[in-house]
Amino acid sequence: MASAIMEQAPELALDLPDLMVAENGKKRPNQGLLTAFGFMLGQGIEVLRYGLDRASPDAAATVAELERRLLEMGRAGRLDPALLLVVLQHYGAAKLPPGDGLRELMAGLMERAEEFGRQPQPGAGPGAHFADLVRETGGDPFLIHGEMARFGHALPEEHRTAMAHAGLNAEQAAMREAGIGWLLDEGAMVRAAALDSLAGLAENGAISPVMLRRLIFLRNWLPEGERPGLDAVVQTCRRKDVTCAPLPQATIVDVAASGIDGAGAQSFFVLVKEGRKHAVASLLVKFGAGIPDAWVQHGLSKREADAFLMRIEQEVELFDASAPHLAAVLAHFLAIGLEAGKAPPFGLLDFVETAGLSAVNPGRVSVDGLIGSLLEAIPPARRKPASANKAVKASALWAEDYAFTDHWFEDDEDVNQALSAKKRMSDAKRMDLLLADILPARRLRWAEIIGWTAALLRQEEANEDWPAFALVAAELRGDRPLAEIPVMARIAWASVEAWKHRGGGKRGQGRS
Repeated sequence: MASAIMEQAPELALDLPDLMVAENGKKRPNQGLLTAFGFMLGQGIEVLRYGLDRASPDAAATVAELERRLLEMGRAGRLDPALLLVVLQHYGAAKLPPGDGLRELMAGLMERAEEFGRQPQPGAGPGAHFADLVRETGGDPFLIHGEMARFGHALPEEHRTAMAHAGLNAEQAAMREAGIGWLLDEGAMVRAAALDSLAGLAENGAISPVMLRRLIFLRNWLPEGERPGLDAVVQTCRRKDVTCAPLPQATIVDVAASGIDGAGAQSFFVLVKEGRKHAVASLLVKFGAGIPDAWVQHGLSKREADAFLMRIEQEVELFDASAPHLAAVLAHFLAIGLEAGKAPPFGLLDFVETAGLSAVNPGRVSVDGLIGSLLEAIPPARRKPASANKAVKASALWAEDYAFTDHWFEDDEDVNQALSAKKRMSDAKRMDLLLADILPARRLRWAEIIGWTAALLRQEEANEDWPAFALVAAELRGDRPLAEIPVMARIAWASVEAWKHRGGGKRGQGRS
């Protein structure tokens, strides 16, 4: 319910910090109400981040106003560090970086506070906190870094730099192992500090065999200019006779993947047997963004793992995949992320190790290369023009068998402006407008999405539809008019419906 409300009116997020501050200031704050306000704020921020992805000026204006109000409240002394941290952690959960002003405000509030929960003030003797964190996480470096990064997301780059230095020079081995994650921070200063600390550890022989393996693994995940520094660390380790730990033995039980949604996002789930226990590893990839998220749930019984995957399948349509297909997807989206200047999450190392994948390096697959490899796998008799025509015609019915294609649509500011240009226009004419003026420039994007969909469906042993998807992707790389490709007409129709859903059909300037 809250998600639907915030999706319709994300600007409601503007009032929630005031409500949270008012409730928090009471003698006996209602924790349930505070949690509800926080949840709604998180939902609103996520919707706004989605709007920013679509270059929505409405979303950009709302985010700017939210930050302005938070800064005003902070400067007026109405925000305490704990409450602001909650707000900024919602920014982190939504993958929306807070502005520098909010991070500076957070740092200033922390410095003025005499005591702030169990979080350390950067540079203020974090040993006791590190010991607590290691104990609470069972020494899992990925959980440790997740906690540190969740907190660090709210702080300026120089504070995260101090956190990286402190973690990598901690006396606890688990903290040092977790410190590798700072190499993937968004801030160049943080990454440089992490490399500098690792160089010192290498000289002192304090890099473990597992750390060395992980450094080698993520070497090509770094910006090209930062790789020589990591190479020097690895060379020092080898000079010090540090052996590289082998990958843990992994027995993959199952690999499944969702379809690709209209935003270009796709999830993978890998069920792995780890001794007597099981693990579920999850990966999120996204066109144009790379790899936004990766995590692993370890220590599950077979029953717990099966129940976990069953819950996912109740919410998302899943398809059989394979380890080779997963490796190809990983390599492709690592390259996409590097090109976009977005590092993968540290949890990707946990995912790769758990799945037993050998070194995964960035390797972009061109759209034409992808489609070409798919066409080569189709018997020549099924690649003739008559087969292509049949596949194109059949695309009208894809949504009946593949529900995720029902969510294929365009929803950005260009679409909003095109559809809002004329107040009186039938839906049919709006569809024609998109097919003529907007979608032609996006043929490559949809050829790529449909091509990767074909590659996924090809992994299913009994699937007979993947050649049709491949043929339609090939047609999109040709000159067949979009109006003659039913799936593109359906995408145009769904785009109009999405625009109307966001208010476009009710006012002259619809929300994008």
